[in-house]
Amino acid sequence: MSSDRTLRRLQQVFSEDLKKLKPSSLRALTMIRDYHSITGRWPRAREVENRYGSRAVYEILDDARRSGWVEKIEIKEDKERIVIYRLTKIGETLVALGQELLERNRKEAVRKLLEELKPGIEALSILPWRRSEIENLALALADESVRFTQSILYDRYARDSIVRVDYRMLFEEAKSILKDAQNNEEQRRKLFSGTLRKFFKLFDRGGDSLAGETLSSRRRELEKRLEKLLKYSFLSQPRPVRVLMKLRVVKSLSSIIPPLIYFSGSMHLISLVIIIGLALYTAHIPGFIYMLMPILSYLLFIILLAIICVLIRIELRRRLG
Repeated sequence: MSSDRTLRRLQQVFSEDLKKLKPSSLRALTMIRDYHSITGRWPRAREVENRYGSRAVYEILDDARRSGWVEKIEIKEDKERIVIYRLTKIGETLVALGQELLERNRKEAVRKLLEELKPGIEALSILPWRRSEIENLALALADESVRFTQSILYDRYARDSIVRVDYRMLFEEAKSILKDAQNNEEQRRKLFSGTLRKFFKLFDRGGDSLAGETLSSRRRELEKRLEKLLKYSFLSQPRPVRVLMKLRVVKSLSSIIPPLIYFSGSMHLISLVIIIGLALYTAHIPGFIYMLMPILSYLLFIILLAIICVLIRIELRRRLG
């Protein structure tokens, strides 16, 4: 809690700098900080350009230098003039604040997106042993879609401050992307590819090491579940309610019928033992057969319940993948 208060206080103190901090500037400053953390020295101009991938970084760093975030230092090394870039204390603070702000926006957008995916999670979690996998798939999908959205929005608002894109904007854009992905095969393939890569890395490390056809089959299976997750999550109202109610009824039946079968079977066996015992005791075989007739109908009822239970499970597997 104290760290949250400290962060908010720092954001207030550096609010004007944050308003001027563009995504490209944050990227360049972060790159310089990471280089210094890894090597223990500040990068030369050529190293900055190589890591950024464009000479446009010099214009970005000139703006940062005028804002007091970075220093441009000329030194002599082996009789050669070298330019290095060093972050100021303000620059280092801005990198920490900017990265924290982006991460908080991402996490909050993922949380809100998971709420939107909840109907799909509930629908696909009717089979209890699937719930953990479905929840992990939904988390990977939400995280991948938000990260994908971040790259789009920060390119779109490259000339604006990083505070221009908040978690609400991220959430709405990511939600729109997920809806569009249902009818856009190329976008869906790209989104699912990143989602499965994240899923295997975080939740199913053994799955990604499967060989050849086994891995392809596993990926196709998960892609089908992702498609159904999107389908059930973004059905127009009130259809999601009806779908969930039907699935819950089926789930209730599938959980009630097996205990009923076990109970009925136990009672059947007990009754059968009693009848056989009475028949042997009285040595009256025709009476035994007469008494056995109701028990046979009871047995047929138990078999019918078992068949219904199997059919329900087959239908659940067919519908939920």
